[in-house]
Amino acid sequence: MIRKISLNDKKAIEMSFVWIFAIVIGAMIVILALYLASQLTKQQTFQVNTVSAKGFVNMMDPLQTTVEQGKIEPVRMNTLTKVFVECEEDSDYGVSKVGLIQQTAFVKEQKPGAFVSIRNNYLFSEDEIEGKYFNFITVPFQMPFKAADMIIVYSGYYCFVNPPSGIKSDLRALGISNSSGLEIKDSKTQCSKDSKTVCFEQVSGCDANVFCDGESCEQGYVKKGTKSLYFINGLTSYGDAVNSMVYAAVFSSSDNYNCNQKRIFKRLQALSSLYAQKARFVSGRGCNTGLAGDLDVLGELAGNFKDAKDLSGIYEKAKEINQKNEVLQCQLF
Repeated sequence: MIRKISLNDKKAIEMSFVWIFAIVIGAMIVILALYLASQLTKQQTFQVNTVSAKGFVNMMDPLQTTVEQGKIEPVRMNTLTKVFVECEEDSDYGVSKVGLIQQTAFVKEQKPGAFVSIRNNYLFSEDEIEGKYFNFITVPFQMPFKAADMIIVYSGYYCFVNPPSGIKSDLRALGISNSSGLEIKDSKTQCSKDSKTVCFEQVSGCDANVFCDGESCEQGYVKKGTKSLYFINGLTSYGDAVNSMVYAAVFSSSDNYNCNQKRIFKRLQALSSLYAQKARFVSGRGCNTGLAGDLDVLGELAGNFKDAKDLSGIYEKAKEINQKNEVLQCQLF
């Protein structure tokens, strides 16, 4: 038989209150413990993501090219990873920044760790890329001497549709394989289902359309949505060297591409000045190259670079300097 608790039963009321109080306090302690554990996990995750971003950036150091030929290097991450890439201009040569999120079962909604700055690299990419497999394309930018190594990072698959012979040679020289995520096809319908399409003619429905001059694709622009990314490819005295800026335009966001392009031309301005000084120095020692004035002009053009309309002047002057340098007995570079 269940005993009813009356208002006069003080002992029973006191016991009920103690149990209710204990339950409330216990629930508060559990909630507080879960909150503190969540905050601690988020802090640890932030630190892990920061360390991982530093590791991701450190992988770029050995990727710098020591020869004129470009290359593709695949990188596998241990877990699904989202990489954030930013570019900033400043009074010097600007900076690329990388932030990173690695998926974890304990923290569903994450923010990237601290962004890691890199001043000596020119990192071309979409603003956000995600995957477990990434590829780095490293290509030199020569205008006409080597101005910088361009590092292009992407994930997923890309299909180059009906490219000119120069682009085909480039891609084969880079080393197309299953791990590179790149393929060459004659038509869009032949591309793998999950590939992003890069078309070298006016084809509707492509992720990017490339419009350029000649089989070597020396100058032109890449159309991505409403954005047009203009490029000039590097010059070299070696006929089989891989072109450069066209690939940066294909794999980059508009903001990232334009920012890094300006950073490179700042560097080109400084290097042109150094080569002009070298030309004057060797001239006094019996090697008159006659290039000092041309290099001054190239530096001025690079320093005044603002947008697409300035590219042609830089390209033509660099081409002229390259042709003059190639026939010299004492070549300047």
